[in-house]
Amino acid sequence: MTVGMMSLFWLVLEERLSVGLPLLFCLVGAGVASVVYWSFTDDLRFYTLVQFYPILCILLLFIMRPEGYIEQRRILQVISWFLAAKLPEACDKVRSFQSGSFTGVT
Repeated sequence: MTVGMMSLFWLVLEERLSVGLPLLFCLVGAGVASVVYWSFTDDLRFYTLVQFYPILCILLLFIMRPEGYIEQRRILQVISWFLAAKLPEACDKVRSFQSGSFTGVT
């Protein structure tokens, strides 16, 4: 999901600010690095930042630069589906913490 979110973030940045293709590789690399960091340290802060910071930036860009070729509604639908997928993951982590067992995502 990090690769998808960072790619979506780049797409919006490219459309609104013309940032260029090299930033795509940097953003996707940061997404992959966050997963690797998480797997080695069990620290989710960098992973969470990579997952949710782009959403805030995308919404801010929609407010600051409303014009664009891609309909904002489409991007917001993708973000909604992303958040809908994250909700069961968060609930799964809470259940596994409370029960002391491992479940689906964990």
